[in-house]
Amino acid sequence: MKFLFIIFLLPLQLFAQDITGIWAGTLYNDTTKQYIKYELAISEYKGKLSGYSHTIFVIDSIENVGVKSVKIKQQGEKFIVEDEKFVYNNYTEPPAKGVKQLSKLLLSENDSTMILSGFWNTNRTKEYSELTGKIFLQKKKNIKESLIIAKLEKLGLTRSLSFIPFTPAPTNDLVIGNRKRLKSIELEKQNATVTEEEIAISGKEENKQIKDQKKNKKTPELALNQQKIDTNKPAVKITSSQPSEDLAFVNHQQIKSSDPDKQDLGTSKDEKSKTVIVNKQGVKQQNKNQAGIPEFIVKQQRLDNIKTQVKVVPPPAAEIATRKIETIRTVEIKQDSLLLTLYDNGEIDGDTVSILLNGKVIMPRQGLMAKAINKTIYLTPEMGDSIVLVMYAENLGSIPPNTGLLVVHDGDDVYEIRFSGDLQKNSAIILKRKKEVKK
Repeated sequence: MKFLFIIFLLPLQLFAQDITGIWAGTLYNDTTKQYIKYELAISEYKGKLSGYSHTIFVIDSIENVGVKSVKIKQQGEKFIVEDEKFVYNNYTEPPAKGVKQLSKLLLSENDSTMILSGFWNTNRTKEYSELTGKIFLQKKKNIKESLIIAKLEKLGLTRSLSFIPFTPAPTNDLVIGNRKRLKSIELEKQNATVTEEEIAISGKEENKQIKDQKKNKKTPELALNQQKIDTNKPAVKITSSQPSEDLAFVNHQQIKSSDPDKQDLGTSKDEKSKTVIVNKQGVKQQNKNQAGIPEFIVKQQRLDNIKTQVKVVPPPAAEIATRKIETIRTVEIKQDSLLLTLYDNGEIDGDTVSILLNGKVIMPRQGLMAKAINKTIYLTPEMGDSIVLVMYAENLGSIPPNTGLLVVHDGDDVYEIRFSGDLQKNSAIILKRKKEVKK
């Protein structure tokens, strides 16, 4: 009896989970044989579910984006999602009037990931026939990375979503506190004004002293001669009204002391006079460089910065020989040309992959995004009857491991393959030529 009671509670525990949030994945069209990016935002208010849907499909290399409000009902183990109306679209052609999508999705869980999957169809009208397909969605943990949230924020509709926290307006206490703070800032400004007046008065006196010093100022040549005469005094005590000479001297001393091979604690008279000459050259360089650093040092620093910025970029699939190859599927093919389509597997987190065909890179460093990446490959007899297609993970993205969706179009046959990889192993599929049966 206790066992039966536990079995009875299992569906309740499953559907007691929070279904509100962002669901991302793909929508497959049985007629066009194409996958399009599909996202669903589910909200709850007073026990009733509602939300928005977001689709992207490409026509003539142009992304067509549509956002609709949807009604959601729960019927036992299923969730019925029905279109209401468009809230945004940039379609190149007007959307079909009177056509609405109805989806029947089943909630499940796989490796701690919540999944909504099922089928969809549109209603038949006088102008349009019924369309059918399937949907696969995963619940996103980071809603900020979703496309639908970014679009709803621009439309000002995120406030209607129950799973996004609402930021309240400032209270009266905060307003009063801000007013008090403004008054204190005004008092500080008044005090600062008095201080500025005092500084202005003292500045006038200082300007008079500078003018008096300029009248008795020695030229750089006189200062140089004075240094040669006063050999008992160190070179650092050369007096001049130009602060740039002192800066050049200090910079020269720092350069000299930083080189252990050229460092000398005892300086002769001749060396002191040479030092002064170099200091004067430093003054000339300082006029060109306001920071007081000689120009040849600035050039050397620029060269060092360029060297540190240059990075050696490895070729695509550089470590293919050291990684394990895991074959996840074998596909029988009939055509000599195949269309490969790459998508991100629901979570756009910066995954980048390279595709190799029999060990040769045919799609280098493809960043997986919502937009489909297409590549047509041509199979020749030299490749053999068993062809290996490897998905090489160039990085792990922000959410390891590297995951994606590969769709192989073999004429009218379409194969959907979800793959994952890391820095130790890669996923691969085997393309086997279907042999014709001789009669």
